[in-house]
Amino acid sequence: MKQLIKYGNKRFTLLNAGLKKYKQHTKPEHLHEVRVELKKIKTLFNFLTSDLKQFNAATAYKPLKQIFKKAGVIRESHVLQKLFKDYKLESFEKAVIPKTKEQKKTIVHFQKKTAQYIKIANPSHKKIEKYLAHTNTSDLRKYIAKTQQQLCEKLFQKFSQNELHPIRKQIKELIYLSQITNGENNLQKIATYDKLQDTIGNWHDKIVLICILQKKQNPLYKEAVQKLKWGCTSDIKLIKLLMNALTIKQVF
Repeated sequence: MKQLIKYGNKRFTLLNAGLKKYKQHTKPEHLHEVRVELKKIKTLFNFLTSDLKQFNAATAYKPLKQIFKKAGVIRESHVLQKLFKDYKLESFEKAVIPKTKEQKKTIVHFQKKTAQYIKIANPSHKKIEKYLAHTNTSDLRKYIAKTQQQLCEKLFQKFSQNELHPIRKQIKELIYLSQITNGENNLQKIATYDKLQDTIGNWHDKIVLICILQKKQNPLYKEAVQKLKWGCTSDIKLIKLLMNALTIKQVF
């Protein structure tokens, strides 16, 4: 399928570009680009596993997974710094974020390895291109429909905060794949799901901060924790409203 091959080639092109940019300048946005492309590639791998019995996503993605994890360690610190700034908790930041020297060491190590990571990614690119040639539009649409059905079933179930993270991951997969086949007339539909996953992300950010602050067992953090909990309550209300809207509209 030409569309999927083109999409897959673009993913690896942008992955390599992101790694090269990070080698030149260790900006958080470059690292974010790398991780997003790896997520999209993983989505393609999952589709291939579903469509082709001889393809194993876990085995094929394993080399790339190591890059994703190492980038994630750095990304986590960047995200935490942004969260502490966004929620005006800079005064607590030094107590919970890894020491600057340790963080810089991790960044430098990843930066030096970028050329090696590109070499690691190239065989995965060739492998996926070969398998994508054996797929077609009908296969992709069936997989999208299956993913949508699984997601709808989760949305219909009794609300559980433990299910929010897997729901968010499935929404992202649905968005990534739908962007391959859907035209501009479906942009609004994609945006509906995107708003839900974004709201779940905001809720999760607050939960992460609450867990970090509570571990310190410092009385000074109580007020901050309470404000974050109020924010979580508002997020959950919005998440429920969006879920209810989606189960009614069946947007995809």
